[in-house]
Amino acid sequence: LIQEQQEFLRKFTVELVSDYESIMSNHDDLSKENEQQTKTIRHLQTRIKLLEKSQNDLYKTTNQNERENKTLKTQIEEKNNEIKSLKSERRKDKNDFENRMKIKLNEIEQQYVSH
Repeated sequence: LIQEQQEFLRKFTVELVSDYESIMSNHDDLSKENEQQTKTIRHLQTRIKLLEKSQNDLYKTTNQNERENKTLKTQIEEKNNEIKSLKSERRKDKNDFENRMKIKLNEIEQQYVSH
């Protein structure tokens, strides 16, 4: 009976040792996998931060461009208005000149006819 119990204990001990080694091996594998996942997570977090910074920079640049575009549109409108005004003045000056020339021409014709 004692021998049977010793044999049972020996087999049980061998099974326990085998189970323990298997568990430790699984634990090592899981630890390595966990470590790799942690590295991947850190890498992804870094990428996310960089992408967020790029997105923020793009947003700032876009806003700056929109402000510059508004300023340029305003400047263009001002220049166009200035051009319209100058064209109008030029037409008026031209008409005034033509009218003065007509008057002068009439005066000269009158003088010629009078003489």
